[in-house]
Amino acid sequence: MQLTWCLSSRRTPCIARNLFGPEKRMRLASTGIKLHPTYYALPKRIDRSAAIDAPDADGIDQIGSRMNPPETIAVTLNWRDLDRTRKCLRSLLSERGVSRVIVSDNESDGALRAALVQETQLGEIVILENSKNLGFARGINPAIRAALAGDAKYIFIINNDAVVEKGAVASLVELMERDENLGLCAPLIINTDKSVQSRGSKLVPILAGVRPMREGGRDPDYVTWAAVLVRTETFVDIGLLDERFFMYWEDVEFCLRASGAGWGLAVCEDAVVVHELSASGRSIGSKVRTYYVASLVQFVSMRSRVWRIGLLVRIGKLLFARILQLDPRGVLAVLSGIKTGRRLSRSPGQGRPFARP
Repeated sequence: MQLTWCLSSRRTPCIARNLFGPEKRMRLASTGIKLHPTYYALPKRIDRSAAIDAPDADGIDQIGSRMNPPETIAVTLNWRDLDRTRKCLRSLLSERGVSRVIVSDNESDGALRAALVQETQLGEIVILENSKNLGFARGINPAIRAALAGDAKYIFIINNDAVVEKGAVASLVELMERDENLGLCAPLIINTDKSVQSRGSKLVPILAGVRPMREGGRDPDYVTWAAVLVRTETFVDIGLLDERFFMYWEDVEFCLRASGAGWGLAVCEDAVVVHELSASGRSIGSKVRTYYVASLVQFVSMRSRVWRIGLLVRIGKLLFARILQLDPRGVLAVLSGIKTGRRLSRSPGQGRPFARP
């Protein structure tokens, strides 16, 4: 196993800019992504027609891509959860086409690195060690940037409490290869009891929420980032996750930004990922409600008036439920989330193109 790690300072998340060597960094620069000492600035647009070669009329390129799938780099986020992360990594590195896994280790104490040194059967793993718990968006963005420095055509983002069933990544790549306009493709997400957890969702603005789709396929408004394959050009085109979201709703915002830029979303039910729902949420206890409400308020501040009406209904229901259950801490958590969300909605986005992380 090749294990590489990089420490980040308290102020600037590490992007492991030296992990891939000068040649790959030069190739990255040639695509229009500028490499800076501490961050990448992403251009707003690229020429997709120049970046993607059309298959030959006889389909030889398509057949070849199935035999030798384009390189995929997987990224995941760990926070004090060694056992689940190790299971996730084992499933990823057994997947055909996954050349490397980059793990962003929030509030790292070195335990993950020490544990993975013993995993001699695993492939190449890069660990980015963050001194603080940066949340999801700020935690995963440095890993995505490091992946962009490689030669991969796709980046597979997955929660550390999820496990990939065999052949899932290859199925996602195959579907993406058929349509160059697809920017994101999610697998069928199932629970540990094999029931369906997510096959894509439609947004319901009047309720400030999402409605699960009964059948997967094309044109979901949103696909969960519990597991999703993203074309690298999509990141180059629209930027990374908005870092004002600590956790929750950042993936919804990214999906809307991608579809607004012309990228398609899809669900591939031939690809299956088992996700232990809310395992990360349980680990932070009552704070999860504050984070959820803060992110919801932040998200709605970017949307139309209909969403704001829906937010009033949603917040009212949350507060009413906490009051009925005689849960003063829950009420305070919701109110704290509202205050935090309003403050964050007035701050500039951190994950957008040309924004410094």
